[in-house]
Amino acid sequence: MSLHPAMAAALAPFAPPASFCHKLAAYHDLLSTMDWQYQFSDDHAKFKRGEQAVARAHLLQAEVDPTGEIWLSYSGSRMHGAPAPVVGSAA
Repeated sequence: MSLHPAMAAALAPFAPPASFCHKLAAYHDLLSTMDWQYQFSDDHAKFKRGEQAVARAHLLQAEVDPTGEIWLSYSGSRMHGAPAPVVGSAA
């Protein structure tokens, strides 16, 4: 079911840009598949992949989750020591 064209036109200025929606979806995907305990791995390759994933997540977080609320919803129940979101940084 789609909106009436007049309603869609009226709501268009309030819709987030498509690129934002794609970044937000990518951010959720990344956080949901991230190894939150990579820093405890004895495998150096796994450790490096974890560092790279956190770096990518921090870049996306600056754009789509500046308060870190979404980040914490994924990492909050994880083991102590999970990477923290960057809050209040200038992007």
